[in-house]
Amino acid sequence: MIGSERASRLRSRPGLLGRWCVVIERVRDDFRRTEQESAVLVHRLLARLVRVFFEFLVLMLIALAELDTLWRRAGNALAVRPRR
Repeated sequence: MIGSERASRLRSRPGLLGRWCVVIERVRDDFRRTEQESAVLVHRLLARLVRVFFEFLVLMLIALAELDTLWRRAGNALAVRPRR
């Protein structure tokens, strides 16, 4: 790349311009690393959120099944049995 060759020539020169070029490259690398780390963090948080959602969904299904069982038992207990 032409840009990278030019940047390497500027870095090799002593003086303020060469130092600023090095500083800018370090900052750019830091930004890239931070972006990658934040993407990993967001991915982990999303995975955890999906897991919590499905755990909550399973708990709700279990609670509904228990309520249905209680409802049926209460209905059977209150039902009038025919006399024989």
